[in-house]
Amino acid sequence: AVWLLNYAETIDQLRAMLRGVRAQLRDGGRFVTITFNPEFTLTGPNLTKYGLEMLAQERQGDRPVIEGRFCTDPPSEPVTVSQWSRETYEAAFADTGFGELDWELYRVPPDLSDTLGDGYWDDLRSNGTGVAIVARGV
Repeated sequence: AVWLLNYAETIDQLRAMLRGVRAQLRDGGRFVTITFNPEFTLTGPNLTKYGLEMLAQERQGDRPVIEGRFCTDPPSEPVTVSQWSRETYEAAFADTGFGELDWELYRVPPDLSDTLGDGYWDDLRSNGTGVAIVARGV
């Protein structure tokens, strides 16, 4: 599930999404998702060279949100998604029948590091927008 969970506007919606996934997963089955990185911060390196401009990071009630747009010509309309904390994700996964989670930041394929130079990717590695979560059903 790529960029699904960050569209939950409440913790209850997040749990409902995970319950739906868990209902389709056999015991011991693996659920892999990419979601917005809980550790991303606007005070970190800028990501425009990767085609993404982050515009705002704030709270809307109980919901932590992040707003960004794609650096196209013309720029895309802003997109707002939830930036749930690591603790919120871990609790929601545990509450809905998943076991231990593995967290994985983006990795750059060797051919891209060779083409653009390894240092080109430093900002993405240190303050990337995406993170993969791997969870197993218990």
